[in-house]
Amino acid sequence: MPAARTPPLPPEDFGRRAVVTVTVNRRRLLYRIHRTENAALFYGRTGVNRFDAPDRGYGVCYLGLSLRAAFAETFLRRPGATLIDWRDLAARSVTELRVTETLRPVRLYGPGLSKMGATAAVTQGPHAITQFWSAALHTHPDDPDGVAYRARHDDDEKCLALFERTASPFERVSTVSLIDDPKKLGALLDHYGIGLTGTR
Repeated sequence: MPAARTPPLPPEDFGRRAVVTVTVNRRRLLYRIHRTENAALFYGRTGVNRFDAPDRGYGVCYLGLSLRAAFAETFLRRPGATLIDWRDLAARSVTELRVTETLRPVRLYGPGLSKMGATAAVTQGPHAITQFWSAALHTHPDDPDGVAYRARHDDDEKCLALFERTASPFERVSTVSLIDDPKKLGALLDHYGIGLTGTR
């Protein structure tokens, strides 16, 4: 079996290439699943997540373009897992956010990849690679708002990694515990073929 190829780094002339963006319009709803004791909007500088700043010089907030995307990226991180601990669900809330100003994240999927010198492997590769791309995009002259990418754990769904700004481009619509809407939770579990374990 041939060895897997390392995803490419941004080309040397990346700053002179126009980035390919996708438009996220005002009033679009986005979703974030987070621990209930934490604020919904969190621009992390830990350096441990996929598109974090490698030098922790700017914050990044991760959101789903759908509730399924947010759920998959939160709870489906162990390939092949068929159970979620009830306590893990109970500790989290889902916040629905409405976009208040048009966003232009870079589209790291689809036909524009080659134009930017990227491949689909970039968003699935080691964090050292994806963070390098994050830094290159953060300083790009086109000034994109972040990265739009396919969810790693359900590539039918899409996510955003948005760079920190001085003013938030969102307004909170609602925050509810995941276990407070059994119908919605049941639909997610059924969609992904996931069962529950632990004490309710």
